[in-house]
Amino acid sequence: MRVLTFTGLYPSSAFPVHGVFVPQRMLRLCARNGWKLTVVAPVPRSLPFLPGRRGRYFHVPRVENQGSVRVHHPRYFHVPHLSVGRQWRNIVRACRPVLAELDRSEGFDLIDSHYLYPDGCAAVFLARELGKPCVVTARGSDVWVLPKIPAAARAMREELPRADRLMAVAGALADGMAEFLGVPREQIVTVPNGVDMELFHPGDRAATRRNLGLPQEKKILLSVGRLAPAKRFDLLIDALAAIPGEPLLVIVGDGPLRSDHASRVQRLGLEGRVRLAGEQPPERVAEFMRAADLFALASDLEGWPNVVMEALASGLHVVARPVGGVPEILTGPEGTLVGDLAELPALLSQALETPHDPAHSVARAAELGWDSTLRILTEVFEDVVHARKPARAVR
Repeated sequence: MRVLTFTGLYPSSAFPVHGVFVPQRMLRLCARNGWKLTVVAPVPRSLPFLPGRRGRYFHVPRVENQGSVRVHHPRYFHVPHLSVGRQWRNIVRACRPVLAELDRSEGFDLIDSHYLYPDGCAAVFLARELGKPCVVTARGSDVWVLPKIPAAARAMREELPRADRLMAVAGALADGMAEFLGVPREQIVTVPNGVDMELFHPGDRAATRRNLGLPQEKKILLSVGRLAPAKRFDLLIDALAAIPGEPLLVIVGDGPLRSDHASRVQRLGLEGRVRLAGEQPPERVAEFMRAADLFALASDLEGWPNVVMEALASGLHVVARPVGGVPEILTGPEGTLVGDLAELPALLSQALETPHDPAHSVARAAELGWDSTLRILTEVFEDVVHARKPARAVR
């Protein structure tokens, strides 16, 4: 089978950790089955002098090889906030010739898309034009946030039910998607992400701390994610001020709120107790996991948070809010769910001081490994390809 993955959530040389969870899934799936993978990952047009991420898009190559996978990055017109409603149609216009050429030159059997809008809507429309089956996976904020944008909601309700199969990385997401789209819940397949247990595993904590320049004598509370509003790192910083024993909070990630969080740390007098470690590649994240005593996630919104899986595989106890798929992951002694935010400092303090058996966490991560996920995905992809009769292209 030849699979074309279509999503803006995919790494590039300019954004090496962006959407890494997509290749983590698709490379394993295609390797397992001997399938050929090609990727189309559209990016907005940009100019090098634009600030922040927008300027970095200019440096994304038009085409690049990532190992054996050819990744295409067509450019589409987009003005943040102003053209959100037209974004999926702009992606269709930009990507139509690329997909047509790939179909002529290489051929592909199925379009696999990640994130409902704009990516999923564009993928479903293009698949219909080309007479190809299409599967679309919901990832998180595309279910919890985007339906509140009227233009995006209209496009999703119109296009997504036409997909050959809808999937979600968590049961909670599948429930929300079924309700929003008005489709039967049983038509949405829940396919969670697995975790790389060769990369994420317990290790020599003292040696890892030396390598990272972290103190040996302190308890270390770790959190990982994009420094964006929904991730609520402010809650962890505020909680730290109320935790006795002066543990060190290490936050791995970068984003628009970095300066806000740094100012908050200074305002609370926590300069020596919070370390903003910046964006790190997965190999480095794994080291921070091995150096930590506890992992925390205070997000308002989540899909199936890979960082929780990675923390478990690293042998850590996890304290997290019960959002998205988190309650589906943390079901036993490997985790603590925070129902009342007022209890967050006390629960973090208790978890830091309570002995934890890493085997509980590792065993839970192993239960949620890649085997069942890849088996389900294989069945879904083969079913939709075999069931789909040649379709007449849309005119």
